[in-house]
Amino acid sequence: MKLDYTRIDPELLPGVEAFPALEITRDNVAQLRALMQENRVEPIPLPITAESKEIESAEGPVPVVIYR
Repeated sequence: MKLDYTRIDPELLPGVEAFPALEITRDNVAQLRALMQENRVEPIPLPITAESKEIESAEGPVPVVIYR
């Protein structure tokens, strides 16, 4: 499968082009998935809290989530 670069935001192209070419086929997709799972890195937890609130408006309460 060829990557259609015309469908990628031009601002993102340098990052996309930095990745090595990868040929994914029906024959190797299971192997690629296994390799990705083996090399998976857990994300670093960020010190973020989430708080759910309701803000009153003319149409009634609006649910919001505040991230800090």
